[in-house]
Amino acid sequence: FRIRIKIICRSVLMHKGPKEEAKSSPSQDIGKSIVTGGIAGAVEVGVDHPLWRLKTRYQDDSIPKNQKLTFDPRILYRGWIPNMLSMVPITAVQVGTAEALKSWFSNDGTPLSKIKAIAYNATGGAFSAIMSSPTELVMAQQTSDRGFIATLKHIYQTQGVQGLTRGMFGTAVRDAKFTVGYGFAGPYLKERFAEIMSEGQASVAGGATAGVGVAALSQPWDSLKTAQQTGSNLSCWELAKQKLKQEGIAGLYKGSFWRMSRVASATMLMSETADRVSTYLKPKS
Repeated sequence: FRIRIKIICRSVLMHKGPKEEAKSSPSQDIGKSIVTGGIAGAVEVGVDHPLWRLKTRYQDDSIPKNQKLTFDPRILYRGWIPNMLSMVPITAVQVGTAEALKSWFSNDGTPLSKIKAIAYNATGGAFSAIMSSPTELVMAQQTSDRGFIATLKHIYQTQGVQGLTRGMFGTAVRDAKFTVGYGFAGPYLKERFAEIMSEGQASVAGGATAGVGVAALSQPWDSLKTAQQTGSNLSCWELAKQKLKQEGIAGLYKGSFWRMSRVASATMLMSETADRVSTYLKPKS
C-alpha cells in the first residue's frame, strides 16, 4: 500500500500538464520589437526606394514638369543605402516606442484597446521624426555631384543644426499616421479580410487598404515637409495657406500617386515582415 502511495505521489509531482507558451519579460518584448521593426524597415526600403524618389521629384517645384518622371536607376536609387541604413533605426524606434508604451501603461494582461494601440503607434511614429526628418532632408538636397555626407556637411556649415530641423513637424505628423498604418491598421484589416479570403489574399488586401487610407490622410503633411526641405522658408501653416491659395487642394497632393503606391506597398510589406519575424522570435517553451 505504501509503495502504491509513493508511486501515485511521484507521478503527480512529475506530471507537467499541457505545454504553455513561454512568457517573455517587458524588456525582452521591447528588444524583439526593435529587431522586428529594423528588419521590416530594411525590407521596405529595398523594394520601395524608387517610389520615394519619384514622389519627391513630383513634389519638388525646382524640377521641370517634363523631367519629373524618370526610369533612370542612377536617379531612382540615389540615396538608397543611406535611406536603408536610416530606415532600420527609424522603424526600430517606431515599433520599439509603441511596445515600450504598451509595457509601461498596459501591462495588466488585458487585451489592448484599439484606441490605445493607435495612440502608442502614433507616438512611436511622431518620435521617430527626430531621425527620419534630417535623413530625408539630406536625401532631398543631395545631387549627383554631392553625395549624402557632403550634403549633410553643407547644410550644417551653411545653416547650422537648425537647418537640419526643416520640415520636422510635417514629418512627425506624417510618420505618426504611417506607423498607425503598418503597426495597427494593416494587421487589423488583415484579420478582418482573413474571414472571407485566404491568408495571402488577406495580407495583400489589408496592407493595400490601410496603406491607401493612411497615405491619403498624411499626404498633405508630406507635401508640406518636402516643400520646406527643398527650398521654402515658410512655416508649415504659412506654406499650407500659400499652396491652397495658389494651387488649391491639388497643391497638397503632388506626387500622391507615387506616395500612395509606396505607402500601400510599405504597409503590406512591413506588416507581414513584422508579423513573421515576431512569430519567429517568440520564446519556445
